[in-house]
Amino acid sequence: MNTKNKIALAGLAAVIAGAGYTAYKGANSALEERAYYQDLATRKEIKQGSIAPDFTLKSLDGKEITLSKLEGKLVLLDFWATWCGPCQALTPHIKKLYEECKEDGLEVIQIATQNTEKDLEKYIKHNTPPFTIFHDKDNKLWRDYNLEGIPDLFLIENGKVKDMSHGYGTMSLDLIQRIKKEIKKKR
Repeated sequence: MNTKNKIALAGLAAVIAGAGYTAYKGANSALEERAYYQDLATRKEIKQGSIAPDFTLKSLDGKEITLSKLEGKLVLLDFWATWCGPCQALTPHIKKLYEECKEDGLEVIQIATQNTEKDLEKYIKHNTPPFTIFHDKDNKLWRDYNLEGIPDLFLIENGKVKDMSHGYGTMSLDLIQRIKKEIKKKR
């Protein structure tokens, strides 16, 4: 076989291999997509008045928190990620709320989803948040709280979802204002 035929044969083999890989990935993607939608169909809707799914999470420094152990407190769950621009835009508002209301018993649980520990360590080192950041390593809470995107905020009181907002903008900033008003009423 001459060099020209060898090159043509190698090219043909590459095309066949590429087509096989594409078909494999396509089949895999279709299976993953099907599994995703089946998962969505089995999730419970989380709305105001719903029982908040309980959880126990650890921070990078080993601090553990369990939602049900905070019974009687007003708890703000903030689902976010280090790479999420809208999450970063919301974080200063959450910090300010926490600083203003922590003496009144407000607990903020910032839950990092879709992050590596390395990303979180880097973020914490450069940002020194006033509250502990917890890591949802396996994204279980993403499913339990039926998240479709981030940032997502859930205000929990006595084990139930009192209020919530999805995304960054008017909804989340209005929720922060409602929390301030709620706390002022209790003072």
